[in-house]
Amino acid sequence: MTLSINTAHTAAFDYESHLSEWGGKGSRGNGLPSYSQNSDFLLSQSDLFLKHYQFQSPADLKGKVFGNIWQTGSYSIHSMLFSSHRPDAKRCLLIHGYFDNAGYFKHLIDYLGDRCHVLTIDLPGHGLSSGPRAEINDISEYMEVIEKLMAVLGEKKQLPDYFIGHSAGGAILLEAGRRHLIPEASQTVLLAPLIYWHQSFLTSTLIGFFSSLTSVPRFFRSRTHDSDFNRFQREEPFQHKTVPLNWARALIRWQKSFVQQDNLGLNVTVIQGTADKVVDWPQNLAEISRLIPKSRIYLVEGAMHQLINEPMRYRKEVFSKIDAIIR
Repeated sequence: MTLSINTAHTAAFDYESHLSEWGGKGSRGNGLPSYSQNSDFLLSQSDLFLKHYQFQSPADLKGKVFGNIWQTGSYSIHSMLFSSHRPDAKRCLLIHGYFDNAGYFKHLIDYLGDRCHVLTIDLPGHGLSSGPRAEINDISEYMEVIEKLMAVLGEKKQLPDYFIGHSAGGAILLEAGRRHLIPEASQTVLLAPLIYWHQSFLTSTLIGFFSSLTSVPRFFRSRTHDSDFNRFQREEPFQHKTVPLNWARALIRWQKSFVQQDNLGLNVTVIQGTADKVVDWPQNLAEISRLIPKSRIYLVEGAMHQLINEPMRYRKEVFSKIDAIIR
């Protein structure tokens, strides 16, 4: 059996009925369904998903990992909860970057271990969530997902203590902060956040000039010093082979709106590699420093864009910065 991508309009479970509480007495086994309780789709696909990204075997993770597909608007969203057995465990929500999915956080989830209940989602058009691959018409489509998630978690008094977003996931968290969807008491960690991408001015000019184009071929460049990871990324089934220009246009519109904001009162830490050729990190850090004057910024010398998937000598430094926040 091979991994298939869920692009259909699927509602395997009703989210309000099945969302697990994060920790607390009796939370495991009566919230999000465990693998033995999942639909045929989740039994086949979530187990394969975990194996594909080299998590522990699904059999070993029973009682710890809960999978779900829930509905918001026209999208079916795949989520996984990695539950801790510690009574003092914090709650952490992870938001992946463009073209990626929750599996790309494997090293971070392993590292956090039992310190946190970790909730992941696959954004629309990514991973096992539905939608045209890697395509949206407006960033508000991502915000609908975050709004629903925060509303349900808020009702259950289970809001995250920590939010971590990589690349475009960082942009989504910045926008969520602007919309007051992130609690003031929570802390947000942005890994190589995307506001402007490398050579974004040239790209936006070309997009405007070729207004009739719907997509362009994607060139797979190295995102990490780990050659095995770069090869894995080029070959895996979830990596779309073209760049839909609707997504790029949506990001450009968001950029123009976002940088017009005044001081954002967010509790933000930024971790950025200095060898990142995906995002225009000097300009991004300047914008974040201007918009969020109290933000903390850490540079990882020589690290590339996929900070969590760099070789251990870089990853160790990234984890040490996260350790200073998630205690």
